[in-house]
Amino acid sequence: MSHGGEEYFLTKDEKEFKYADVFSEFTNGKIPEFAGRPKVFLMQSCKGKEVQNEILSDHVREQCPILDDSDILVIWATTPGCKAFGRSSDGSFLIEVTINHFQQKFASDDVECMLSDIRRTIAYGQKYRSTPGANVPYRQMPCTWSTLTDKLYLIRYQCVLQKYPR
Repeated sequence: MSHGGEEYFLTKDEKEFKYADVFSEFTNGKIPEFAGRPKVFLMQSCKGKEVQNEILSDHVREQCPILDDSDILVIWATTPGCKAFGRSSDGSFLIEVTINHFQQKFASDDVECMLSDIRRTIAYGQKYRSTPGANVPYRQMPCTWSTLTDKLYLIRYQCVLQKYPR
């Protein structure tokens, strides 16, 4: 718990400490004893000076104020500073795996649950570990940013095309 800014928090003696510097000390490479184990950070600090805005909307179930930046999900192919990969034959690893998981599990799993499977598949799946002819294995770790306030489920949608008279 501390004061902070968009990319840093303040120590007790008012020194700026970057979030990225903290997180980078807990990578599997830096602490191999924790490899494969979740690292959870609860960061109770400001990330700027703005106050989050509430809005009223007729499109919300409960007619109560909601936060302006709630209910957004961003899925990146890789973590900040790293390359993302694909193959000319299959396209983007992220898009391929996401479509496959969504098609297979939409009826039973919520999206964030599927995203865990998607991250694991791309990070550890043999198909996504290298590209034929590459000198160095191509690896990537997808990541997400979310302000979803409810579980998100996909539903099957059937499009019925109707012919309209001209």
